[in-house]
Amino acid sequence: MRTLEALDYDAFARDPKPVLGYSDLTAPLNALAQRSRVVTFHGPVMNAPLSAAARDRIARALGEHDFGDARGGEVITGGVARGRLYGGNLSLIAHLCGTPYALDARDAVVFLEDLDEAPYRIDRMLTQLRLAGWFAAARGVAVGDIEHVDVVRERLQDLGIPVLAGLPFGHIGEQCVMPIGAEAELDATNARLRISEG
Repeated sequence: MRTLEALDYDAFARDPKPVLGYSDLTAPLNALAQRSRVVTFHGPVMNAPLSAAARDRIARALGEHDFGDARGGEVITGGVARGRLYGGNLSLIAHLCGTPYALDARDAVVFLEDLDEAPYRIDRMLTQLRLAGWFAAARGVAVGDIEHVDVVRERLQDLGIPVLAGLPFGHIGEQCVMPIGAEAELDATNARLRISEG
């Protein structure tokens, strides 16, 4: 988070470069996407051990803008939502609330992932985002690798928007590349997240 004030968002907009990562990189990925209006990528870091399939998925995403569909998971609330895709690590998103760099969830499909968080901490972070009106502004919620889905279900099932849990992104070896700032369609009823903009 401490990099956010040092980034030159205008320079990045004038001369964009692919930025790829996840977890703690949630903060700069979303700040660059929202302030510079340039798509960034939530996905595997390049110094991690990657399978041939993961390397191919990254190459297709960055080179051909082919993201494929993220499929599977548990339907928490059915329905279809369309909007720009923003999100990442739940802890970082919650910690950004109340700052000038808070993620703007208005009319967005938001996505969440996290690792090694106790149920009460997940409950606290989701409740903080609810109290801040963050979920009320969103069109849909996609949840990736996160423990204690029962807490996620309990806190998000009454939002009145599509919610799908268990998608393949986050702290897992074979994660999808999620283009932050691109148009997406979340079909929670059929357990699919599709990127609708190249």
